[in-house]
Amino acid sequence: RPHPVLQIDPVISEAYQKQGYYHRNIIFENNTIKTFDSPIISALSVDGLKIRNNKIIRTTTFIPHFPRNPSFQLQHCKNLLIEGNAYEGTGIPASIVLKDCDTPTVKIVAQKGFVAQSGE
Repeated sequence: RPHPVLQIDPVISEAYQKQGYYHRNIIFENNTIKTFDSPIISALSVDGLKIRNNKIIRTTTFIPHFPRNPSFQLQHCKNLLIEGNAYEGTGIPASIVLKDCDTPTVKIVAQKGFVAQSGE
């Protein structure tokens, strides 16, 4: 199982995940992250998540365990701001995947080095 740098993973059954939001107002900002693997942030059930101005540097210290996993994987979230993050590295593309998010409240701007932004 992947272990991202920031993992917001409340233990709530799938039946209750869409009845509200478990976490609120989380800010992940102005960090320098050096990692050999792909998963950086995984968030489930957040209302008000800001991922802003982070510098992500992919190292080649170790072989990646989960190279195909998205860098940011956000599920059942709303009021998301993903802005000004930069990814440096070769071999593993950085990506953002949204699943069951309230897309009108999602803002993704000014990403550098991210090759894909998609929903599932």
